[in-house]
Amino acid sequence: MCRQVLQGVSGYLFAQVMPPAAIAVLMAPMAIVTASNMGLSPYALTMVVALGSSASFLSPVGHPVNLLVMGIGGYRFTDYTVWDCLWSFCLV
Repeated sequence: MCRQVLQGVSGYLFAQVMPPAAIAVLMAPMAIVTASNMGLSPYALTMVVALGSSASFLSPVGHPVNLLVMGIGGYRFTDYTVWDCLWSFCLV
């Protein structure tokens, strides 16, 4: 359980500075090996990686769409961090 949470959180943190597809490609093999070592289904851990890597809304740099919305909507950098706390809670 602790490894699952650690992989989800690390994917979530990496998603703030890297493209989500790159994170999924890098972390999926680690999730599959971890699942086989723990005797779990690899599908469960790869879903944790997929959810963690797709949650790139902590900063406007996490996803190109965040930058587009920031410019047009007049959002500040801190607006993303405030709302991210709510979305992170809903995601978990």
